Amino acid sequence: MSKEFYNYLAKRTINFFNSANIKTGDKFILKLDNIDEVAAFYQAMDTMLDNSGEKISYIQTDDEVYETASFKTGSNNSVQLAIIPEINITNAYLTRLRNTVSDGCAIFIVCYNPIDSIAGGTESLQKEGMPFHKDSLIEAIETEIQGSSMLEGEKQVLYFDLKAKKNADIMDMYSLSDYSDVLGILYKGCLEDDDFRKFGLFLDKELNTISLNDDAAIKARIDENSKYFKKIDNSLKYGNIDDDLENYISEALIEKIKKAPEADKWDKDITFDDVMSAAKKAQKRQESLNLTSTEVSDDGNALRENVDFFVRSDKETTAGLRKRHILIFNYDCAEKIEILVGVSDFLGTNTITVDDKKEDVSAKILGKKIAIDVPH
Repeated sequence: MSKEFYNYLAKRTINFFNSANIKTGDKFILKLDNIDEVAAFYQAMDTMLDNSGEKISYIQTDDEVYETASFKTGSNNSVQLAIIPEINITNAYLTRLRNTVSDGCAIFIVCYNPIDSIAGGTESLQKEGMPFHKDSLIEAIETEIQGSSMLEGEKQVLYFDLKAKKNADIMDMYSLSDYSDVLGILYKGCLEDDDFRKFGLFLDKELNTISLNDDAAIKARIDENSKYFKKIDNSLKYGNIDDDLENYISEALIEKIKKAPEADKWDKDITFDDVMSAAKKAQKRQESLNLTSTEVSDDGNALRENVDFFVRSDKETTAGLRKRHILIFNYDCAEKIEILVGVSDFLGTNTITVDDKKEDVSAKILGKKIAIDVPH
């Protein structure tokens, strides 16, 4: 995660404590995902306090000395708030520090694996009304996005991601790291080509064009982009891309996705315009010719379907239904088998290509039928 992400968390934390009425003996806690996040957050706090000239040292004196970053806060800066990260420290000692707050001090524990004895009796910065509660955090980020100099299409991508997080089913089960991508883009000031993937979107260079001159059009385009990305991604992870996507995108794009050199970057070099074009081709393919009937005769004598010959589709899918297998029983050893395949529309002046070069097979168009002669 980016340095900007941790700087944002540190700044928001310091601003909260400077504006809150902190009292001696108060205890606060913030849970992160792992020790690396705790270390990065503490480093950001330490650096920010150094740069502002607010940093002082907190020393817990008993039979041992514990030194960490702290700063003055509370009414008239009368309370020294010590920051205690869960780094190179046991749960037992962390609990001890929590229970022996010095006079004139409050503590702020930053941890990744708190036991009940540590979390008990502390105020979580992630509970409702606190700076890192889900709704409070999203609202604050949205305000920063609105005031940023990013292009409108780029802002809407970030809004889209925040809305998805806000509408997640399990409101309380979330991680602060979920917002690292949004905050990283926000402080970078723009969306780069590879950033779209982070939000489950195809690269879309049209988002900021004058043709999309209102928020509703931009939101609709982002929503459609997301649906196609999610459909393809889920198919790659859990399904069969050929069967799942044949009605959604062109066969050419399916093949390109399958041949992607990096499985986790299958969308590389595929834009949203490419996907929309492939979707139109798939739609057109569905509206193309359908096979309507199959007639077979040997030396001019009609054969009975499902008795003398059988017709089966390759698969019960759109692509599979376009491929037919015909099994013919040539009881009388006829010298020529004639097959008439009916289609749903006139074929006009189109030509027929026979792929099997080993046999002297010929084919011609007869209105809405294809006549195939197979010598035996």
